[in-house]
Order: sequence, then C-alpha cells, then structure tokens
Amino acid sequence: MRKLSDIAEIQPGYSFRAAVETEPGGTIAVIQIKDISEFDFTGLPRISFSNPKFLLKVGDILIASRSNFKAALLQEVPIPCIIAASVLRIRVHNQAFSPLVLAALLNSTQGQHTLGRLAGGSFMLTLSKQELGAFPVPDISPEQQRQYACALNTIHQYQQALAKKQQLTAELETALSQRLLQEEVQ
Repeated sequence: MRKLSDIAEIQPGYSFRAAVETEPGGTIAVIQIKDISEFDFTGLPRISFSNPKFLLKVGDILIASRSNFKAALLQEVPIPCIIAASVLRIRVHNQAFSPLVLAALLNSTQGQHTLGRLAGGSFMLTLSKQELGAFPVPDISPEQQRQYACALNTIHQYQQALAKKQQLTAELETALSQRLLQEEVQ
C-alpha cells in the first residue's frame, strides 16, 4: 500500500474573500463544492484570474473537502477552470495510477469509509490536504488498472444508455398522454 500523496499532488482550491459571483468579462470558470456532482460548465460563475497554478486539467480528480467526500474525475475541461477552497484537486504524477481507477476507489464504499475516518471535526467532517494525502492506495498493476478502467467505462456507458432510455420513455409517455387528451377534446 502507498499513500495518495506518494502518487499524486493534492492542492486545495483558491480561497476567495467573498462569495463567488460572475464578473463582467470573466474568462475563468469557478467550480464550487455544489458543482462536483454534475459538471455543467456553462452555468459556472466566471471571474478574471491570472494564476495558472490553479487551472484544472483533464484527468484531475476533484473531491469535496466537507461532509460528502465524493470524488469526480474531469474527463473534459472545455473552458479554463479553477476550484474554490472547499474543493481539493488530486493530480496523479506521470501516469503513476489511473485517475479513473483512483476516483472509483475514493468513491467506493470502503473508500468513503476510509475518508470519513481520516477526516477531522466533530460537528462537520472536513478533509484537509494532509488527511487526504494519507489515503491508502493499493498496489495494483498497470494491467489490472487497465482492465478495471475498461470495466468502469463499460458500466458508465450502460448507465448513460439507461438514462437515455428513461428519458425517451418519459417523452413517449408524455406524447401519448397529450394525444389522448387532444382526441378527447375533439
């Protein structure tokens, strides 16, 4: 077992003095703790910001530092983005470990339990950079990681297909109901 800090750089987000609001002419999007579960890059507040150290890259893992420690893998970064202080960024060193597999480990039941144990605080659990760095990462061969990543991608594609099927079914049901109501009116 290795520690997360052995295979990745962990960086807290930028600490703003006030609530994050869109600035006129802002070109850098800000991801906050509320945005981690669903990335909608178009709805993020935009600011003017010039420190490249905080810019996110594809493959970065974002994790909430408070209460719910769900991790999200950035599979695309269509616009320049940074994170707010309530979010920690994990950037794996030189392909030392698959970011997809690492995010899955962090989100697993055992991973969430471990993160809860590592976190501090009595009223609200918080996760510091040092505490996250102590997260144990199993020694998994690159081939095992590749196989696991392939399985995760297949599961993700299946989930997307199911979501699309549910959407189409709901649209069909709505269309049928509207048609029945129109026929009844005539």
